[in-house]
Amino acid sequence: MHSRTPFPLIFKSKILAIGLILLVILAIPTRSTNADSLPPGTMFFHLDFHVENISIIDSKLFLCEDANCIHYTPYTGDFSCDNNECRASPSDIDGSALTFNKYYKIRITFSDKVRESNSFKSDAMQYDIQIEKDNLSINKNISEYIPTPLEVVFFCIAGFFTILLETIVAAIYGKVIKKEFLPVLAIQANAISLPIVWFVLRPIISDYRIYSIISELFAVIFEASFMAYFGRKQGFTVKHASILSFLMNGASFLAGIGINYWVSHL
Repeated sequence: MHSRTPFPLIFKSKILAIGLILLVILAIPTRSTNADSLPPGTMFFHLDFHVENISIIDSKLFLCEDANCIHYTPYTGDFSCDNNECRASPSDIDGSALTFNKYYKIRITFSDKVRESNSFKSDAMQYDIQIEKDNLSINKNISEYIPTPLEVVFFCIAGFFTILLETIVAAIYGKVIKKEFLPVLAIQANAISLPIVWFVLRPIISDYRIYSIISELFAVIFEASFMAYFGRKQGFTVKHASILSFLMNGASFLAGIGINYWVSHL
């Protein structure tokens, strides 16, 4: 039985595995998804009209070269507005991504005039747009982030297949090392890590690659630590917990890439 805490050993023994994950993520040239989550990279803007009897005709998002947005270029991804909200997301066509910690501004053509926003930093997922008489005022809104029904549906679907796949990996690994309880530990670990990856990390990290790195590292380290701690009385070592966590998350990550590739080529 191992009495030492698993956390220092996991960090030490997982350096190579973490390095491989980073190389795989950074090698992906365009946006993709994994089985643990949808790609973040989408910003929502709730519209609050302070002017009556106007409607939206056209809308554009611009990437600023500086905080004051003196120089800017049009965003080439997907951006659209209706009378309730605007939405900016990466483009499936050219792989354009919303860049974390960069500055943007919005220009909307209304039925009465054109209004431009202040520059804002892309460090959140949800924002409020106050539509004033002559301009737009944008403020981020993290505290009131509420998952949309579509996000919840995607979470349930992706969560089911993630847990199914990782439980199968855990069952196979458990057969090999004769630890039949591993599928139960895998389900329990995923039941905690998946909501955190989806509903805690996604709202605050808009850049896909940064989000992918942080979420995958979190999943590997947390699930390895969880399984090592709760499996220690049955002789499940830190080494095996680390290997299993890497295999589980590696399988779901690669499966997500394969699914995204298949869907994008339908």
